[in-house]
Amino acid sequence: MNSNTKRIVWTGSGPAITKTITCAEIMKHKIEGLHQLNKLAYERVKESWLPKIKGLEKLIVNRDIPCISILLSKDQLDVNEPGYQAPGKCSIHEDSEDGKYEGKPAYKKQKQFKCRKRKTPSAQNKNLTGRSL
Repeated sequence: MNSNTKRIVWTGSGPAITKTITCAEIMKHKIEGLHQLNKLAYERVKESWLPKIKGLEKLIVNRDIPCISILLSKDQLDVNEPGYQAPGKCSIHEDSEDGKYEGKPAYKKQKQFKCRKRKTPSAQNKNLTGRSL
């Protein structure tokens, strides 16, 4: 959001809902004082399939796909509106040049994990053939 932008809307449907929420939360942590308004809805999608076998009728299915819209605003929104969230305090801070913030060390490096080799189906079968049942 630049200084002239007062509002932004994030929208997503189906499997993109979680990504939409994540993007809005990241923006709220980066820009302090944003008011939030969430709206949930369903979008009806009509799907149809033609049969591969002659003589059968076309199959028509209606699916309801969930959708979300998240309004983030620098201006005050109606607090009585369902889905309203007041601005909270920002919990993410930028690290200073020396890698510390308020005496706390910067993020630690993640540990490297080694993966075990998986046994292939042929290797598992070899182990089973030597056993008596």
